[in-house]
Amino acid sequence: MKKTFLLLLGMYTHILYANTYSTTAQATAKSKDAACSDALQHAKVLAMEEAGTMVFSNFNATTSDNNGKISKSNQHELITTALGVAKLKSKTEDVKVTPQYQFQCKINATFEIDQNELQQSLKDMVQKQQEQKKLSGYFHADGYSEENQSRYRAFSAAKLIAQRNLLEVIKGADITSLTKVSDGQIETDKIGKLLNGTLQGAEVVKKEYDSKTRSAHVVLRIKKQDVVDTLNEAL
Repeated sequence: MKKTFLLLLGMYTHILYANTYSTTAQATAKSKDAACSDALQHAKVLAMEEAGTMVFSNFNATTSDNNGKISKSNQHELITTALGVAKLKSKTEDVKVTPQYQFQCKINATFEIDQNELQQSLKDMVQKQQEQKKLSGYFHADGYSEENQSRYRAFSAAKLIAQRNLLEVIKGADITSLTKVSDGQIETDKIGKLLNGTLQGAEVVKKEYDSKTRSAHVVLRIKKQDVVDTLNEAL
């Protein structure tokens, strides 16, 4: 009796969170199969967008708009990560041949979309975006040379100092949280050795020489993703 109750509870939960969405889409191609396949895929995308908008309205995430709809920047991500949760229930096809001798297929389709699965896909999407956000942008650092040096020596010294400062910036940025290190720890003195070549290739974004003081100022930057990739490859 207990097993029967659990089974019925599972069925009830599935029914509670699974909704149906009916959409219409059409496509044109050189063959009937290709046209109907493209039309069905487009209909599925429309159903996912509709279901995603409803779920987003109750989903506490920074990726939703003020009105609870999916932002355009997230539509593609949602569709590619969550298409598997849309199950086709029924469809009808209306196929015509165009004057250009191509097949035009119009499909009316009904999909069943599990709200639990969709919400989990949304959570995974948000987590992935947050991880990517951590790796977006650059690490920056300045370097100033001593005075009374030639242009060449001043720039060389300023760049070397900027590289050292850049390493300190990286060390202080909790870089271990962005890597795949199993224990989440990297010895600080080891970071410098691993990033030696990468730091030398840092991009110069500012380069100034003061002829009065005969000193130089250099600003370097390096992509966070490049730093993380280097550490992950080396460890």
